[in-house]
Amino acid sequence: MEKPSKKVFCPKLKEIILSYAAKKGLTVKAIEIDSANKVTAKAAMEPSLGGDKVLIEALDMGRRPGKRQVSSLKKAVDAGGFGQGVLISTIGFSQSAVKQSEKEGLELFDCAAVFDSSRPNHLENPEHNILERVFKKRWNPDEARQIMESKKRKIAFGLLGYSERLDSISHIYSPIARFDLDGGKKVFESLREQRQLNSKNTFWVNLENCRLYYMSFGFFGAGMGIKSTNILRRMMDLEEGAVRTLSHIFEAGQVGVKELNAQKDPLFNPIIGEIMRLERMGLICPDQSGSRYMSNIPLPPFDDARYDIGGYTTELMGHETTDNIDPVKYPINGILMLLCDFFNCTGSFCGVKYLASVRARFVSNDGLVRYEQIPNLEVKDAP
Repeated sequence: MEKPSKKVFCPKLKEIILSYAAKKGLTVKAIEIDSANKVTAKAAMEPSLGGDKVLIEALDMGRRPGKRQVSSLKKAVDAGGFGQGVLISTIGFSQSAVKQSEKEGLELFDCAAVFDSSRPNHLENPEHNILERVFKKRWNPDEARQIMESKKRKIAFGLLGYSERLDSISHIYSPIARFDLDGGKKVFESLREQRQLNSKNTFWVNLENCRLYYMSFGFFGAGMGIKSTNILRRMMDLEEGAVRTLSHIFEAGQVGVKELNAQKDPLFNPIIGEIMRLERMGLICPDQSGSRYMSNIPLPPFDDARYDIGGYTTELMGHETTDNIDPVKYPINGILMLLCDFFNCTGSFCGVKYLASVRARFVSNDGLVRYEQIPNLEVKDAP
């Protein structure tokens, strides 16, 4: 019987992959964050070493990977046409994994091996990160501080000074996942008007706080910026039937009570309690007559181009930074399910980029503390 291995302290899985690639002379082409405990990288050998494509998978499972994880990687290697496959673990491998890797011709690598004198310099400082893809920043540190100074709360419109001071400021990067959704062809009738929903759109969700992003154009395109909503987090406490009812009302704009009760599909036939809960949460509201319910969610419709924030920004590759990196707290598959339920569609996960933000700590004259965070994003002109 195998003795349990002791888990070693190690940096992020992405940095482990970069360290391994540097040791082996690999050029990393793309890195995907599958979840908080799994990261996949596509790499290639230097031409002088053969030029094979290599699929690298790093796991931090809380237990040693076994035969199933090795077989799963082998399937991905074959399906993607890779010449080699490497499985990295933070706590070693089981005997079954070792035997299966020999059978499948895959390499196993314990991340404890990266903690030696030959590791790359960027791992010597745990605050130094190399991010594969980032959204371009708008402000430098001095400009960001000026922005936050302007957000201090005033006394008598500033005539009597400020009621608080800017205590500290920090710069962070947050992992933002891209999801491509397909809503199919739908037609909605509301207020004697007919609206057709386009079939596809792209959405971006913060993996640290589960906020959904969209662009704000302001008046005539002035003051264009980025906004976010916590609608996905609020949906987590709802039953499936209530979520689907909310989706139906949001899509149509407003729905009659009789129509809701007359839905033939049982998934769209909510009980009175679900309607009352949605209303109590402020997600829907009745009209003056009480015969119809309207969406109370201030979001653009599914087919609105403002959801694809990537189309209004510039992307940078291989960005090096010493700024703090937010962790991945929400599972990608779970977020995808929430999006599909809310927008009544199908979809897929399409990768991660990092969004810079400025986070400030304010302290009032009475000693009360508040925090404010704004995205630091360079935005192109509105179309």
